[in-house]
Amino acid sequence: MELRSEKKDFKNLMKLAMPAKFWVSYQNKDGRWRHEIDTACLFNFLNLNGYYALRDSNSATTQFVKIDGNIVRKIMVKDIKEFVRKWVVERFEERDILNLVLNSTKLTSAALESLQEIELDFTSYTSRTQLFFFLNKTVEIRKPQPGEEDMRQYEPGSDDLHNYVWEDSVLKHKFNRVPKSFTIKKFKDEDNRVYFDIEIHHVNSHFFGYLINTSRLHWRKELEYNFDSPEKAAEYRLRHKFDIAGEGLTQDEIDEQKKNLVNKIFTFGYMMHHYKSPSRAWAPMAMDNKIGEDNECNGRSGKSFFFKTLSLLMKTVKLSGRNPKLMDNPHVFDQVNQHTQMLLLDDCDRYLNTGLFYDNITSDMTVNPKNNQSFTIPFENSPKIAFTTNYVPSDFDPSSEARLLYMVFSDYYHQKTEDNDYLET
Repeated sequence: MELRSEKKDFKNLMKLAMPAKFWVSYQNKDGRWRHEIDTACLFNFLNLNGYYALRDSNSATTQFVKIDGNIVRKIMVKDIKEFVRKWVVERFEERDILNLVLNSTKLTSAALESLQEIELDFTSYTSRTQLFFFLNKTVEIRKPQPGEEDMRQYEPGSDDLHNYVWEDSVLKHKFNRVPKSFTIKKFKDEDNRVYFDIEIHHVNSHFFGYLINTSRLHWRKELEYNFDSPEKAAEYRLRHKFDIAGEGLTQDEIDEQKKNLVNKIFTFGYMMHHYKSPSRAWAPMAMDNKIGEDNECNGRSGKSFFFKTLSLLMKTVKLSGRNPKLMDNPHVFDQVNQHTQMLLLDDCDRYLNTGLFYDNITSDMTVNPKNNQSFTIPFENSPKIAFTTNYVPSDFDPSSEARLLYMVFSDYYHQKTEDNDYLET
């Protein structure tokens, strides 16, 4: 009343008021009751229950969604009709109302095209933060300012959260923070060059144990060549099952293995943070440390497992890199959309030209879907790209160094040891 005190303003407000009851009933002259669906009230009823049409300028078809708190689920027209039917049954409404719903043309695809459109913000990051959605919590990881915590936790659907998430992007686990597994520190040497050191606190995480052992480039010397008897080797190996800095190594070898481990941790964090900076537009490339004959790598070192784990935590499109003419396909990115977070080129052929992907790594990505109009995903919303290969890349050039993050995987897991079972776990 303070803002709009005129009588006509109140009357206009009453005109816009709308019930959630989506049918009207009246008696005919013969005294029999007649029921009709009120379209405006039906759509209001659906909106109140979280049903909307999602605005998507990149799609020619209307996408319907169901919103619960901040969780969004894609649905079909039949799901909307089934919801209304179940609601009528559970309310013990008369059979006339049930038949009204079942026979109505106002719950068809054509009619629901007029359902209220909504535009949702699915952004889960800033340059300093990243949101992770779990079953019991939404967790915000932060690069803290002085006096800030590095993590915030929110209840699902909290009013403090204005970011939406697809239902299939909610991690199907309950969040529980564990003690810190490691600490990485940054130093400068006498030539003012930056280097990193890592201190491992515990290896309770199976995945962390896997990262350590795929970084043990000198494992054969440490676990085999240093011993004159199998018994001594087995005893040492048991004591150093997940150790990046065993006493059987020189300091240079330890430093190299630590760099390898820090590199993997950095790359994992880089991929998990969906923020994209033009000055840090990189694509990880994972390859084996041991080179076989004719420059061929042995494989089976856990490269794909690294990205398989990432794919469980983000929306991923996987393409086979075995086809050297992959980029000749005009619809190669057909499955990619603005919600894709990682594009994985797995098991790349020796002659696959990674240079063809450089523009997509550092700038916008154009997608040409089959039977649909092509569209462009802006750089900041396009997926990060990653590669795995069993070969030494053949197209090393100065420009590639600015785009590719090389990761080397030890062939430790290639050996038939009990740790293979650990990797499977």
